[in-house]
Amino acid sequence: MKRLIWLLPVMLIMLMTGCLKDDLTQGTVVLLGTESEVKPIKEVVSDSLLSFVETMNPALVLPTGNTPPDIQGEFVFAPRELYANNGHQPTADDTIRFRFGGDREELEVPAEIQLHAGDTLFLGADTLVLQADSTLHYMATTYYYPEGQHNRLVPCDVYEDGFSLKSGIDAYVMGSGNQFTVYFTVEYDDCQEPSSGVEYTLTRGYILTGTITGEGIENAVMACVNLDAQPNTSSPTVPGSAFQSMVDRIYVYRVKTNGSSNQFGMAVRENWY
Repeated sequence: MKRLIWLLPVMLIMLMTGCLKDDLTQGTVVLLGTESEVKPIKEVVSDSLLSFVETMNPALVLPTGNTPPDIQGEFVFAPRELYANNGHQPTADDTIRFRFGGDREELEVPAEIQLHAGDTLFLGADTLVLQADSTLHYMATTYYYPEGQHNRLVPCDVYEDGFSLKSGIDAYVMGSGNQFTVYFTVEYDDCQEPSSGVEYTLTRGYILTGTITGEGIENAVMACVNLDAQPNTSSPTVPGSAFQSMVDRIYVYRVKTNGSSNQFGMAVRENWY
């Protein structure tokens, strides 16, 4: 019996390590199926935003799942159109830019094109009609993201009209197939109250969802909520209640489509940074 008790902790440790996987590139150990570093969406954005999008008409369905698609790249969400809100009109801003995966870098890779008899090649001012099948080898330029997306974790940069550029944000992805939901929080520490010029810090939660394609994000919808607002310095002309009134303001946007049968447009892939 004593031997069995002594073996029990060893067996438990073996069982735990058998349920883990090593990420050699990051030097971390993560749980199979879902990363332990990933925060649930309720911990990142407020319950009020989730409840709002769930009760919209029609409701905004957020794709879930532990195997989201690759969303790396730069996207421009424009022209942005207000789709729904909870009674507050936003300031005049019509574009928001996202980048997932960090800085993009170029990589030269070997590639080939299959040519067939009868194909015509244009060589400067000359043309050549192939008499037989052939393979053309060349070096092509591809792109990769050194920081990259690690399944449900991805670094994010955001540039929203009216706010400063924010880089290196921890974003969390869920979804399956080519449908995804990404969510994150941004703290803007250099906002300015328009009437008094008092600077304040605004914390905002974001949700972006849609279908990822080679051209961009189809059916793109972005929802955001003000989580907190605090003045950077006290001001006798602007009471604290003015900043508190900003909290829980919700805005849901879509990409304007100009007469298309689909009311939700595409956030296009575009190198904006």
